[in-house]
Amino acid sequence: MYVGRVTLPPMGPRIQAQCMYSPGSMRPCVYWRVVVQEEWIVWRKVDDYEMRGKGDNRHRVRVGSHWESHHEWRLIVDQENYVDFYLQDGAIRMFIEGSKRNHCKVQSEWDAGASGWNGFRARNLPQGIKWMVREHASGFGGWGRSWYQSGYNSMPTGRFQWSECVFEVNEKIACLGITSPTYQDPYTQTGNTALIPFSADEVDKADMKEEGWSYWDRFSWEDLLEDYNQVILSDKTKYTAVEHTGFDVQPATDLPRWMTVYTQQYAPWGGTQLVQQTVPVMNGTSNVPAIMPQVAVAQQPQYAQQPQYAQQPQYAQQPQYAQQPQYAQQPQYAQQPQVAVAQPIAVAQQGQTTSMMQQKNQPPTQTINVTVPQGCGPGSQIQVQNAQGQMVIVTVPQGCGPGSQIQVQA
Repeated sequence: MYVGRVTLPPMGPRIQAQCMYSPGSMRPCVYWRVVVQEEWIVWRKVDDYEMRGKGDNRHRVRVGSHWESHHEWRLIVDQENYVDFYLQDGAIRMFIEGSKRNHCKVQSEWDAGASGWNGFRARNLPQGIKWMVREHASGFGGWGRSWYQSGYNSMPTGRFQWSECVFEVNEKIACLGITSPTYQDPYTQTGNTALIPFSADEVDKADMKEEGWSYWDRFSWEDLLEDYNQVILSDKTKYTAVEHTGFDVQPATDLPRWMTVYTQQYAPWGGTQLVQQTVPVMNGTSNVPAIMPQVAVAQQPQYAQQPQYAQQPQYAQQPQYAQQPQYAQQPQYAQQPQVAVAQPIAVAQQGQTTSMMQQKNQPPTQTINVTVPQGCGPGSQIQVQNAQGQMVIVTVPQGCGPGSQIQVQA
C-alpha cells in the first residue's frame, strides 16, 4: 500500500476536459461523488371507522375520511467522477489514470455539512449542482416547476439538498495497486512510475491463509474485484494516519492557483475559454500544451493590481529544477524546445535579459517581442518560434500579466 498527497497533472486540454472541481463545494479534487435530493410532501387519504352494534353483531363501520401527509427526500442524481492524478511524496510522483472508467474503486468519508447535507432552493441554485443535474439526471422535472403551497396534492416543496465526498488536492490518501515503472505519462510524454489495477488472483489463497484472512476477508476481496481490475483508494485515517503508517507525508508545495482554489474558467459549468497554463517541470521535459494561444491580447492594465500576479518567489530558482545531467543522455528527453527567460521590455532594453543555462555553440540570437496571452500570469510558460525555426519556451516574468509586452533573446 502506498500513502501520499494527491495532485493534478499540468493544465491542458486533456485535464480540462475532466471535471476537476466538485459540483458541490467546488473544491479542486481528483475524485468526487455528489448526491442531490429534493423534498416532496406526500398526501394520502385515510378512512375513518367506528365500531357499532352489540355482542356478536359488533362490527366496524366507515364514517368518513381524513388526509395525512409526510415529507420525504427523493433522489435526483447520485454521480461520481475520477480524473487523472499523481500520488506525490516530495519530488516523487506516481501516475494514476483515474479518468479511465472502472479503473479505480474508492472508499471515502462524506464531507459536506455538519449533518452531511447542504440545503438550497431553486432561486439560489449552485451552478455546479445545476450542471450536474442537467448532465446526469435525465428524469428530473426541472427547476421551474410549481412548488407545493396548499391542498392535498403530492408535490415537490422547492427544497433541495446535496452532500459529497471528495479526494481534495493535497489530501493524504492510501492506494493499493501494482507499480509499473515504465508507464508513459500522457501529460509529460516521459517515462514515469504508475499505479495500475490488479486482479483478485494477485493474492493467492495460500498467502491469505498465511496472513490469517478470515472467510469474510476472502469473500470481500473477491467481491471487490469480481467485475473489474481496480486500483483501490481510501482517505480513511486508519490507513493514512501517522500512528498507523509510522511516517508522515508533507503537503505538496508551489502548486498553481487553479489547483488550490476554484477557478471558474476551468469548470465545465461556466467561465471563459480555456487558457493554457503550466507548472514547473525538470530541465529536459516540457508540459507546454500543443495548442498555444494564437491571438495577441490587448493591454489589460487591471492585472497589474491583482495580488495573484504580484511577486511569486516560488517560481524563482527552484533547486529541484536546477541542472540535472542524468536526463541529458536519455532519448525521450531529446529534441525539446530551448528555454529562455523573458524580461519586461522596460527591463530588457537596459541589457538585463539573461539565459537560464549556458549552451555551447548557440547560433546568433535575435530579439523577439512577445505579447503575454490572456490568462497567463507570472511563472506561466508560453511557446514562440525563433528565426531558426526552433520552438522556445518563455517563462513570463514577475510583474507581467495578459497584454504585457516582453522581449526575448532567442
